[in-house]
Amino acid sequence: MSVLTVNPMQTTNAKGTFNIKSEGFIQGVAIDDPAARYALAFGALSSSEIKPMWGGVAINELLPGVNPSARGSNIKRATTLSELVGISVFNQAHNGLVTPQSPVPLFLSNMSVSFYRFGSGARVPVKASDAVIALAGTGISVNQPLVWNFATDSLDVFSTVAASVDTAGITYTSATAAADGFATATTASAHGLAVGAYVTITAAVPAAYNGTVQVLSVPSGTTFTYKPASVPAGAATTQGAVGVTTQSAVALPVKIIETQMGNSKTVAYDSTTGFATWNDSGNVAVILL
Repeated sequence: MSVLTVNPMQTTNAKGTFNIKSEGFIQGVAIDDPAARYALAFGALSSSEIKPMWGGVAINELLPGVNPSARGSNIKRATTLSELVGISVFNQAHNGLVTPQSPVPLFLSNMSVSFYRFGSGARVPVKASDAVIALAGTGISVNQPLVWNFATDSLDVFSTVAASVDTAGITYTSATAAADGFATATTASAHGLAVGAYVTITAAVPAAYNGTVQVLSVPSGTTFTYKPASVPAGAATTQGAVGVTTQSAVALPVKIIETQMGNSKTVAYDSTTGFATWNDSGNVAVILL
């Protein structure tokens, strides 16, 4: 008589059936949550925006004027900490433009943009820097203070100048149709800064050059660029100092609740072609707004 031995406590599967990792996230696609679904907001991308918008980007929200607008608020890409209001998302944003060369949905000026404000309780995956992933691997708290890197549109760890350094010159480059305006600071000695670092500039004249700012680029060891709070009236006539910024002054009002290394879809934007493509092996952090 044939006998079939069965162990009900043991399971198996055909070889290779479940060898694909599928737990990754998509940048800017908020996780479904009944408690936050009604907090989803909409607005129209400002006609003054230079770059298109996509999901998972820090945004600034502006009132449409003294009268209500059926299109909601005016939305711009946040470029400084003081402008940051929320994070754009792809949720219910079915009007995004896609092409074979640019498969990421893009939103152009005057098009509708979906977003969640800080404090909404939404859980949004955003691009995370390698430094954030490395830090998460050490077992950090969900309350770990993190910052937004406006140069790379990503969540980043805090950094600042090691010690105060004097400026030898500060100039301003006006905005063009293709780029925002920015200031270039030249320091009297090596500054040791990296893109995304925060510094506090003091004592410079015009005073528009002063304030807590983020490094947008580092052309050399003694120069860096940043966006002033307002447009200065010419080059600096009195030099100032580049000093330390405290982490608490620039930390985002969010909690980090999950990270994924190399297993999520993030957006890669080419400013030369204007195309946005998916990076299928990107780093993502899910933040609670």
